[in-house]
Formats: sequence, C-alpha cells, structure tokens
Amino acid sequence: MSDQLAVDDRVLACLIRRVFPEVGSVSVETAHDRRLLVVYRARVDHAVFYLRLAEEPGQDLTTPRSSTA
Repeated sequence: MSDQLAVDDRVLACLIRRVFPEVGSVSVETAHDRRLLVVYRARVDHAVFYLRLAEEPGQDLTTPRSSTA
C-alpha cells in the first residue's frame, strides 16, 4: 500500500467513535489496498462497515450505477 494513501487505523477508530458515540467496540483494518484505492473494514460492535476516504476535499466518491435489464 502506498504510504501517502495509508491512514493510521487508530485515527479511523477515533473518527468512527465520534460517529457512533454509544458503541462498545471498534476495530479497523485495511480491507482492500490496491495502489489507487484503499478501503477500510470497520467492525462496530457486531456490525461491519466499509470506509473509503477521499484523497482531496470535495472528491465525489459515489460509484456509478450499473443498469441491468
């Protein structure tokens, strides 16, 4: 994983605790670390969330919808 894209898991855990202040346990790990895309897996109590961070302020992180007919 590129060092410039890496974020300290402890920092992400603190951010998640601010979003979910009532949770008991939080753990964060890299779920997917391609060169251009880093995705983190956050376990918050018994739920699992995936987190992708913007590289620049205002960056659009939405994914295109695929149309299936």
